[in-house]
Amino acid sequence: MLTVPRFPIDESLVMQFARAVGDPNPIYRDADLAAATRVGAILAPPTFMMASDHFDPNYTRRPQPGARWFGSGRESSGTVGDAGAAVPQQTGFHAEQNFAYHRHPVVGDVLSGHTHAGNIWHRDGRRGGRLRFRETVTDYTDAAGRPVITATFVGVTTEKLVDGAPTDSAPPAAPANASVPGDALDRLGDFVVGSTTSLVLVDDLTRTQIVMYAGASGDFHPLHHDATFAEWMGYPGIFAHGMLTMGLTSRALTDLVGDATLTRWAAQFRGTVWPGDTLTAATTVLGVRAGESPEVDLEVRTLNQHGAEVLRGTATARTCEG
Repeated sequence: MLTVPRFPIDESLVMQFARAVGDPNPIYRDADLAAATRVGAILAPPTFMMASDHFDPNYTRRPQPGARWFGSGRESSGTVGDAGAAVPQQTGFHAEQNFAYHRHPVVGDVLSGHTHAGNIWHRDGRRGGRLRFRETVTDYTDAAGRPVITATFVGVTTEKLVDGAPTDSAPPAAPANASVPGDALDRLGDFVVGSTTSLVLVDDLTRTQIVMYAGASGDFHPLHHDATFAEWMGYPGIFAHGMLTMGLTSRALTDLVGDATLTRWAAQFRGTVWPGDTLTAATTVLGVRAGESPEVDLEVRTLNQHGAEVLRGTATARTCEG
C-alpha cells in the first residue's frame, strides 16, 4: 500500500529534526561543509524516516481539519462528551523499531513509502498478560524506484493496562574499559571487541525538546505534549516518544562510526523517558568482520539517571580495511 506518495528530503526539516534529537553535527545543516564530504550533500539523520508522517495524508496522530481530535480541548479528551466518561486503557505500545539502510538519504532526494504487514507473534508478558506483537514494514524508494531504507515498526498490544511509572534502580558500575568519545573511527583495526564508549545524550530533558520532536517528526500523540490528556489517561504527566530516545541514541553510533556508514539500526524500548531525565548511552563493540566489505557490529544501551535501561539496540556499520 502506498502510504507516503511523496516524501521530499527538505533542508529545513532535516535541520529541525537534527535539533530535536540533540545532534549538532554540521552535516545535517551546513551545505558547504556537507558538499566537501564523501556524502556530498546535507545528510538526513539515521531515524529521519519518521518525519515521513508529515506526508502521510491519513496519519492518525495529527489533528485533521474538521475532525474530532482525541487530545484535550474543552474536555480532557475530544473523544468523550463529558468529564465523567470512563478513561480508556492504554494497551498498545511501540515496542521496537528497525531500520535497514540500502543507502542514506540526502537533501534533494524525493522518496515514496510503501507499507505492508510483517510478522505477527505472541508471548506471555510479566505485567500485561498475553502480548501480541505485529510488524508494519515500510519500504522507502527514491524517484527511480531504487530502495533507500526499509523501516519496520513493531507494535505490541497487551491484555492489561501497563503502568508507565519510572524505575528507580541503582545505577550499574561503569565498565572498566569505558572511554569518552573522540573522532569517529573509520578503519576495522580501530575497533576493539569488548570496548565501550559512553556519551551523555541529554542532561535534564525538557518538555520543550519533546515538543520540538513532535513538530519535527509529525507525531503529535497527546501523551507526549498534552498534560491534561496524559493525566486523564492515568499517567503522572507527559513523556517522551520512544523514537525521540532512539533519535538521541543515534548520535552515540554516528559519533563512533561516522556519517552514512550504518547498514542496520534496531532498538527495543525498555522504559519510559520523562521530562527531567538525563540519558547516557554506552556503545560496545560486539564484533568485526574483515573481507571485501568490512563491518563492525555494535550494541548500545541507553540508561537514565537512576541507571534504569530505557533502550537497548544493535547496529551494524561499514568501515574500511586496515
